[in-house]
Parts: sequence; C-alpha cells; structure tokens
Amino acid sequence: MGYVHSMHTPVNKHLWTTSMTLISGGWCWALMALFYWLVDVKGWSRGLGWLKIYGTNSIVAYMLGEVVNFRSIVQSLSYGLQPYLGDWYNVWLAFGNYLIIFLILRAMYKARVFVKI
Repeated sequence: MGYVHSMHTPVNKHLWTTSMTLISGGWCWALMALFYWLVDVKGWSRGLGWLKIYGTNSIVAYMLGEVVNFRSIVQSLSYGLQPYLGDWYNVWLAFGNYLIIFLILRAMYKARVFVKI
C-alpha cells in the first residue's frame, strides 16, 4: 500500500510522510514475521543469545546510546589508527561505541540488574 500511495505522496523520511509510514511499517511487519517463524516456530536460535542481552535492558541501551558519547572514548583509545583505516575509521568508532554499550549491558545481565518501567 505504501508503494501505491507513493505515487500520490512521495516517500520522504525526513517529513515522515504517510507513504513512508506504510512502507516502513510493512517492512517491519514482514521482518518480524520472518524472525518469529525462524526463531519461535522453527527453533533456530543458535548464535542469537547476544540479542537477549540487548532485549532485557533495551531501555538502558537506548539511553546510553543517546546520552553518552562512547565514540570519544574509542577515538582516544585508538589514536593514530585513522591513517591506517582510512574511510573505515568511522565504522571502527561506531563499532567501538556499540561494543562498550554491549559490555555494560552484559555486566548488567550477569549481575541480574534489569531496568523496568
């Protein structure tokens, strides 16, 4: 429906048009159905245990990602790598940022600390 509606209202993420809402909602629904079928129906959960760590404290993961800038920590720890990594340096900083968040969430998971609202 979103692609049909895009003939009348263009898909624009920044304005969050109705066609964009329909298209992104459709993709989210389709991916959720696919992963539900794979994980819950078929039982294919091998290698997905790390997602449980994110899921149990997803509010903390979101807040840490929005409030705390761990990229600066990664940047200071990997000082001098930019000439060697070139265009991949920003990917390295983003990976380090998410790795630090994951390690914090993992420590919380192991200590059985779960933030609930």
